[in-house]
Amino acid sequence: MENTDQIKGIPSGFPSLDKITGGWQDGDLIVVGSRPYVGKTAFGLNVAVNVAMKMKMPVMFYSLEMSTEYIAKRLLYSHANAEGNVADRISNLDKSGWEQLEKRLLKLAKAPVYINDTPCLSISDFCEKAPKLLSETGVKLIIIDMLQLMRGWPDNHGRRIDEVNHIIQSLKETAVAIGVPIIVLSQLNRLICKDGSAHLKPSLKDIRETTAVEECADMVILLDRPSKKEIEEHPETEGEAEFIVAVNKHGGMGAVPMRFDQDSLSFVDPKNLEDSH
Repeated sequence: MENTDQIKGIPSGFPSLDKITGGWQDGDLIVVGSRPYVGKTAFGLNVAVNVAMKMKMPVMFYSLEMSTEYIAKRLLYSHANAEGNVADRISNLDKSGWEQLEKRLLKLAKAPVYINDTPCLSISDFCEKAPKLLSETGVKLIIIDMLQLMRGWPDNHGRRIDEVNHIIQSLKETAVAIGVPIIVLSQLNRLICKDGSAHLKPSLKDIRETTAVEECADMVILLDRPSKKEIEEHPETEGEAEFIVAVNKHGGMGAVPMRFDQDSLSFVDPKNLEDSH
């Protein structure tokens, strides 16, 4: 985050990822996909807080699945690094934990993160209100959680793929029109290894309900972590994660090793850990 002179776009807070992507570019549409429970929302919140707190740039986070209260609670637990997984465990914090929570909360309260929890957000409403949102808040980055919960048009005649393709195309057009990068989180189909012997990495074909991603998205990042079963069989893999840059119209592609901290529900760049020592 500090070495921004080599990053053309907005730094994500993950230096190893930014080295490949160059950061989030104005007018770009970035699709971030994963299987259920791998960490789409965690990634989105990590990026939102990194950009808002470290770069002091306003970020809008659209949560179509979780309430503002729930998102705020996740942010609290993430920054307090409390044990648990966002359950109501505040009562379990000791004095030191409360002190840490208060310090983190004060910093978080100053961060320009806006949360919109409008359910069933329609693409037409989003595109219509985006310019006004930009003028009122000055947001530099928009994150939407998630693609499959957005609505295209009322009567899609059962063709959900056409509807989602329309949403993807409209998001790209809006990103260009307002000159702000838009990150949209997307569900991937569940991946099943037929023989149960090897880990099956996600790929572009696993993105659900759309065929327009490769055409419209400037970047596609797929999140990957070992399954619960894999961790049980190979405990040493717990905490391992990978960001797979599958599409990047501005530069390189490839897999970026990461760590996932279950206590704080956060992805961690190993480079940040190295730099802190």
